[in-house]
Amino acid sequence: MCNKVIDVEAEFIEENYMPYDIDRKVWQILWDAIMIPYGFGNGGRKYDNDIFEHRPYSWNDDEGIVNNYHFHHKPSGLKIQWYKYPLRDALCNMKITDNQFVDVLYDCVNSLQDMMPIKVIHDREAWWDLDGESET
Repeated sequence: MCNKVIDVEAEFIEENYMPYDIDRKVWQILWDAIMIPYGFGNGGRKYDNDIFEHRPYSWNDDEGIVNNYHFHHKPSGLKIQWYKYPLRDALCNMKITDNQFVDVLYDCVNSLQDMMPIKVIHDREAWWDLDGESET
């Protein structure tokens, strides 16, 4: 017999605590350029793989899900919650830079094997060096 009392609400709050605002001006441009072409915009599709989970806002979701995250990058642990539209009044669970956010988004795009025949180059150092040989 287990005598441990589990506070489900406290565990939910701790797991989904989103203390950081994000800079929508920058992150919205990045999201729109990188994720929307693959169907992850407003009213986009639910998607879940080993790298990320996308759960668009739905009027049919109960309050617990609506107030939960809408985007989760699993390797980094980044979770983002927004109101109705991607990155509107968004909060996230950790501080990351704009460059780190770009890396997260490209990691997600590159995980879409069924949708893309090639990988997207996102290494800023190699961006202009497409053939592996740099000109000096």
